[in-house]
Amino acid sequence: MRASAIIAALAATPLVAGRACGGHGGKHNHKSVSSSPAEAEPTPTIVSTEETYTEAPEVKDTPAVVENEEEEEEEEETTEEASYDTPIVEEAEEAEETETSPSDPGESGSGSTDALDMGTFSGISTFYSGDLSGGTCSFTTLSLPDGVSGVALSSDGWDPTYCGACVEITGPQGNKITAMVVDQCPTCSADHIDLFPDAFAELDDPDVGIIETSYEFVECGISSSMKLHNKDSTSAYWFAMQVVNHNVPIESLEVSTDGGDSWEGTERTYYNFFEKTGGFGTESVDVKIKSTTGEEMIVEGISIASDSETTCGGNF
Repeated sequence: MRASAIIAALAATPLVAGRACGGHGGKHNHKSVSSSPAEAEPTPTIVSTEETYTEAPEVKDTPAVVENEEEEEEEEETTEEASYDTPIVEEAEEAEETETSPSDPGESGSGSTDALDMGTFSGISTFYSGDLSGGTCSFTTLSLPDGVSGVALSSDGWDPTYCGACVEITGPQGNKITAMVVDQCPTCSADHIDLFPDAFAELDDPDVGIIETSYEFVECGISSSMKLHNKDSTSAYWFAMQVVNHNVPIESLEVSTDGGDSWEGTERTYYNFFEKTGGFGTESVDVKIKSTTGEEMIVEGISIASDSETTCGGNF
């Protein structure tokens, strides 16, 4: 009887569990309660879902994306830096072009008064009566151009190349005048120039007497032709010729007696004549004039008659 009772009790257990799960009149429709453990395995599905999230292959690509963005930012920064550098290079090129580019010289004899590369000098100025035809440069046939006065430079360091050259003089008030060197001043120190009265009056009151000035050599602004003037007593046996009315200083004068196949030099005197003792043995010569700026002019068939003058047909 005991064994039968135990078996009967065990057989009644599922019915008790079924009631515990059912809450509506004993009717039970929850299949998971009556299903076997092998059939109801939702957990692997949940685990599989979690593994799907944990793999996240895209996450591995994220650093690469960040690196690419950093590289792009670096490239952009490099591009921006390069773009900022470009104007500096252009400015340097422009400055270099500005530094290496020479100033355009004025046309020869066009009225230009461009500065010549002969230095700038400072000192004092006085004035004297002025002597054009009787000055050291012997300009007996020269008429000063309009707007140009006369000046004497010191005998200290005198160079006959100065004869006929023009200087731009700046006065104490900053005003400027142009004067042609026609004489030398034996009593003037090296930094002292002596002006014609009208030139001094343009710079300051003549009653002042002495003023501080500076000057530099410039083109005279002469547009008319140069002239060749023979000294008294010039002949086939003694040659003395002077260049007059030139726009820039004259450096040398050469003579040819064979149509320009050969040229012979002359000696320039302190009183501004190009001379050749013994002459050239002919009544006419070809003349080559060279300026201090490197320009040359050849004038053919010049008479060497005493005190004669020939127009060159051009200027430097």
